[in-house]
Amino acid sequence: MSETVVRRSSTLSKSRKRAAFLSAVDTMADGVQNKMFAEIEDKYIQRFWSYVDIRGPDDCWLRKAGRQTRGYGHFWDGKRETSTHRASYRYTVKEPGKMHVLHTCDNPPCCNPKHLFLGTPVDNAIDCVSKGRANRAKGSAHRSAKLKEQDVIEIRRRYMFGESQGELALEFGIARPSISNIVHFRIWKHVPKERCFRRSRRPL
Repeated sequence: MSETVVRRSSTLSKSRKRAAFLSAVDTMADGVQNKMFAEIEDKYIQRFWSYVDIRGPDDCWLRKAGRQTRGYGHFWDGKRETSTHRASYRYTVKEPGKMHVLHTCDNPPCCNPKHLFLGTPVDNAIDCVSKGRANRAKGSAHRSAKLKEQDVIEIRRRYMFGESQGELALEFGIARPSISNIVHFRIWKHVPKERCFRRSRRPL
């Protein structure tokens, strides 16, 4: 066997050994990384359940930490902000993906997986209507309303007779864009239009 062939064989052998070594290192790194991710996931799962009031198997398990105005809890799972009932479904059943997670109990802060089921956006809308949540409070009946129906009528009337949106916003204590939405009937649509003479040009 010539010296050139021996050298080539030796080079190939070293390359194969190096490739095998790097493959082993990659496998080891993947294993360490997967273990690390699993430990992080376990940490967030434990943290999640520490803020849930777990009771009987058929009772509502309520989120004890902060909630949104509609009652739904939110939770940071290490990757993204998610609703607590979605996190509960993910940790106990499976990843919901693009599907909606609905409540059989109609209790937004509930995280009991027995009270949760998957549905499409259409299923969610039908569920909302069937449980009477589609008819939300309007106007001054809404808890965050800053105006009353009579205020809206007054704002529209005075705007139609020449007052600027800025002046009205200052007097009624709301933002000018809100005044714009009111006078152009984009909000407070349930308040009937007043019969007023409109200026040909309204000040902004």
